[in-house]
Amino acid sequence: MKPRSSMDSTNNNNKKRISASPNGSQDELWMGGRKFHPFPSVYLLPCDEDEIDRLHLQHFMIRFAIQGNYLAPVSDMLRKGARVLDVGCGPGSWTMEIAGEYPKSNIVGIDIAQMFPSEIKPTNCSFHQCNILEPLPFEDATFDYVFMRFVAPGVEEAKWESLIDELVRVLKPAGWIELVEGDSELHRPGPMTRYCNDRLIHLMQSRMLDPHAGRRLNERLMARQDLTNTKSTFISCPGGQWAGKLGQLTLHSWKAYYQALRPQICLSSNISEDEYHDLLESCWREADEYKTFENVHFAYAQKQPERD
Repeated sequence: MKPRSSMDSTNNNNKKRISASPNGSQDELWMGGRKFHPFPSVYLLPCDEDEIDRLHLQHFMIRFAIQGNYLAPVSDMLRKGARVLDVGCGPGSWTMEIAGEYPKSNIVGIDIAQMFPSEIKPTNCSFHQCNILEPLPFEDATFDYVFMRFVAPGVEEAKWESLIDELVRVLKPAGWIELVEGDSELHRPGPMTRYCNDRLIHLMQSRMLDPHAGRRLNERLMARQDLTNTKSTFISCPGGQWAGKLGQLTLHSWKAYYQALRPQICLSSNISEDEYHDLLESCWREADEYKTFENVHFAYAQKQPERD
């Protein structure tokens, strides 16, 4: 059953919710009470305190699911001391955990939004604000390990190749690259969950984003002649009380994610905020009834070593 909507009233409501910052600053864009990136971007998600909390939660969910912070064979390298780049680091959850766990390594996090800490952080950890879709501000062969996770909501499908070009450029020969992305399609959804999920996929496609970026990580790395030893896998993350601790973490992550998407989905699908709220409540009930889950994809590869 499709949620009721009124084209005229919904459009009027959404117009009222889209504005400049309360202080009139041109450096902020507000929609539905959430702060978004002010610069030209297809990125769907906000950059406020609630989004920082969501990203921390998502980090904890993935760490619990794989019982660690990475899958690439880099533990020895990190223990001995390596230069690591975290691309699209967000608030720095992964960045700072790796820095704390491996004090001999130097960890650099970069993101287009300055959500990362400026002062309270490990001494072997630093953050820089930059657009990852532009040439990265590092020399060739700077890092031993390049890690990038959950950037698909901000990367147009046509830009993935050039983005990976840059990641490989700043990677040292014989260094490792690891990519982690979700698949926007939820599996075993109930009818309301399917409707809501379809709205997200339609929104991503309208922005030229790839809703199935995770499924394509392996082929994108395999297609490169400068990479070798490519491996890939995925994990299924169930959402709901039916799936224990991981299910609870995943469901909380879904709730925060779809709340973050509220302004964009309401605007693009002509759904009022009240209708969207009721729709999500139905989705969370359906998660237990239908045993809904999502897949998260991992792919890693090694840069070809220098030839003598």
